[in-house]
Amino acid sequence: MNFLRSLAVGAFFITIWATGCKPTNTTREPAILKINDSPIPLSEFKFVYEKSITSPDSLYMRKSVVDYLELFTNFKLRVAEAKRLGMDTVTSFLQEYRTYQDQLAQPYLANPRFIDSLTREAYNRMKSEVWASHILINVGEEANPADTLLAYKNIQAIRERAVKGEDFGQLAFENSQDPSAKQNKGDLGYFTAMRMVYEFETQVYNTPVGQISPIFRTNFGYHIIKTHDKRPATGTLSVAHIMTQVPQKSNPDEINQAFKRLEEVYNRLQRGESWDELCKKYSDDSPTKSKGGVLPEFKVGEVLPEFEANVLSLKTSGEYTKPFRSSYGFHIVKLLERKGLPAFSEIEPTLRNEVQKDSRSKLSKAVLVKQILKDNQFKEVAESVKGAIASADARLPQGAWSYDVKNPIINKPLFSLNNKEAKTKQNFTVKDFFNFVYEKQLPK
Repeated sequence: MNFLRSLAVGAFFITIWATGCKPTNTTREPAILKINDSPIPLSEFKFVYEKSITSPDSLYMRKSVVDYLELFTNFKLRVAEAKRLGMDTVTSFLQEYRTYQDQLAQPYLANPRFIDSLTREAYNRMKSEVWASHILINVGEEANPADTLLAYKNIQAIRERAVKGEDFGQLAFENSQDPSAKQNKGDLGYFTAMRMVYEFETQVYNTPVGQISPIFRTNFGYHIIKTHDKRPATGTLSVAHIMTQVPQKSNPDEINQAFKRLEEVYNRLQRGESWDELCKKYSDDSPTKSKGGVLPEFKVGEVLPEFEANVLSLKTSGEYTKPFRSSYGFHIVKLLERKGLPAFSEIEPTLRNEVQKDSRSKLSKAVLVKQILKDNQFKEVAESVKGAIASADARLPQGAWSYDVKNPIINKPLFSLNNKEAKTKQNFTVKDFFNFVYEKQLPK
């Protein structure tokens, strides 16, 4: 059902773009430009431009009308030239054409108020960090019902064992289909908002410490989570390091020598020698050794766990660790600065942009689609929907699908739209839907 609703709304939007910007009387409508002596009405450009700046953080908000006119003109010229060359039926052109359509439609699909609330929610979550473990049972988004049910029963049985008190880490080691579980027993360490897919993040933040989440699904499959701890956000960390490298497959002698070299550096630091000079002379990290070992800023969850743990043990700027080992070698790390979470007003534009690119942006689109369906009194015929979807076959992913014109189902009503405000009612048949699919199909 959801698949058909998405296509129905897609068709509705295409109708808007194709017809909503055409003037009722082209002879009186001023043209903004002409292509091959065909006038492009001002209303079409105005409609598309205004829709493209609907979202407060739209890329087009930063473009002047003149800049956007150039984009619009190039789009129209490419379409006209492609049609002249007969390219409008070529797969590569159709894919590019759809990319333009998606770019123009994207801001319209954004729900500014909902994006506001998601941005504020993300900021509030960023005030804390959560330590959690998880177990994953893989199942694809388009898996057949039998495989989906099997995966669900599998995760359900694992959850029951976890709730009864079995060790969550051991259950993850034995059962989780996340490859990393064999090394970390499902332990994800501490992380904050915007680090995981939205559904996962939400379950982590909503699950009380010490508790196990309900079963939930992402595009990876079914999950359960155990939340171990929540703490105030660490913020952004700036550090420098001196490293002695330990190559893969090093023998114990080589490992011991690397440690001793760095231990000597540590002793010399303790005696007051210059960090920068020692770094330049002894560090094996070529990109940073001449710059005092300064690394890019990072947040919790963005570096190796052992590296992060040692950094977090440092409390004051200038303080440095004893030598410790990571998968790259041995390090001494010096804390340069801790920056707390900036004020919301400072990071709102950047955060909003991230939210709109994040998996949570689907929620914004879903809210808008739901509202559009409601406003237009969308009604579907369940039996026709079932029959229409059953008509898909293996040719569809190949872009070679067609339908039998003698099939009696094609004349059955599929759905209707009734816009009371515009006083318009539209009825769509299965044939309308089949024609839409036939025209829009492309090979994967």
